[in-house]
Amino acid sequence: MGSPSTHRIKSLEKFKDDLSRVKFSDISYNLIVSGFFTKSDFSEIVALPSKDQILQLVKLMETELQKLPSPKQDELWECFLRALFTDYPTLAFNIGIECDKKGQKDRNAPGRIRKEDIGQPTNFRHIASATGADTAEFNLMEFQEEESRRAMAEAPE
Repeated sequence: MGSPSTHRIKSLEKFKDDLSRVKFSDISYNLIVSGFFTKSDFSEIVALPSKDQILQLVKLMETELQKLPSPKQDELWECFLRALFTDYPTLAFNIGIECDKKGQKDRNAPGRIRKEDIGQPTNFRHIASATGADTAEFNLMEFQEEESRRAMAEAPE
């Protein structure tokens, strides 16, 4: 079995096309709020205006994940997913599911994300057990329905 960082990097690579459509301006503030920059050496990326900024971030993250000890990898990964989830909940969910496929079968699988609330304050709960994927998917659908109801309530009649 591969290491957690290898497993997570493969998950990111699988979603590179989707990630390339993420606007860095959307995610940069959320990265700051999630504590991402305090857990990494990525502060310089904020000063690099580029249309490929998100892909630069992913590339730097892949490098950083390989260098960090396991608990720090978990922290960095969770910060990234929290920040991504704020504006791109489905993409964050899909990356988490892909990364944690082995974790659905094996509680100690490499790359497994700890039981964390990655979508605060939306109560999105990431995969935590063999049945956690269903729970996370249910919570994601519930969140999307709530967002839809809120948007309809705020829309002018």
